[in-house]
Amino acid sequence: PDRAAAYGLPYADFLAGWRKVGFHGFSHAFAAARVAVLLGDRTPARNLVSVHLGGGCSVAAIAGAHSIDTSMGFTPQDGLLMATRSGTLDAGMLLAYMRERKLSIDAAEAIIADDSGLLGLGGSADMREIVHRRDENDARAQLAYDVFIYRVVTGIGAMAAALNGLDAVAFLGGIGEHMPGVRADVCAGLSHLGVRVDGSRNSPETADALISPAGANVTVVRLHVREAWMMALAAANGS
Repeated sequence: PDRAAAYGLPYADFLAGWRKVGFHGFSHAFAAARVAVLLGDRTPARNLVSVHLGGGCSVAAIAGAHSIDTSMGFTPQDGLLMATRSGTLDAGMLLAYMRERKLSIDAAEAIIADDSGLLGLGGSADMREIVHRRDENDARAQLAYDVFIYRVVTGIGAMAAALNGLDAVAFLGGIGEHMPGVRADVCAGLSHLGVRVDGSRNSPETADALISPAGANVTVVRLHVREAWMMALAAANGS
């Protein structure tokens, strides 16, 4: 909707297409469809936050199978901290940063897209390496991990607010699917919303599964994303 897509630029620019677009659409569409199947589609209007964590990272607010907001913006650069992308930056700070370092537009774009994120803060674009070094008391890796988790937690919180409530959270993507520690730490930061994981269910296995405790107010799901399926469906439907 326009209220989520519009930037605070002149109105003519909004009409010209300068607006939030959002990315990871096939991934979030798969999450919406798969969660409905896993939960028996008993609540078609379910409020779901889809959490794609991999080389690129984003969260989406999905109400009744329709996305109403997402963390990525006009480009995939916006939103969460990622493998090499910085995620959200203060536009004024970026301009000051470019002036201070005398950076061209191309040089600044390369830094925020290719040399930032986990790589820039933690020294590695691989979350497995970040966790390994954090466990060895590496302060740089600890900071990168803490920022990553904090951004995901606050990103999910923002999407829950957009939905005016939260029924389910789905983790997918390379990190979201394979790293139970990341899922547990994210959910721990959302306990006030009723988001919890069951330690015995929160395994690194790849099969789709419910990982929240039985009877939990918010269902938490681990998914193996199948974006190729969604691409095939879109092609078959001519969309």
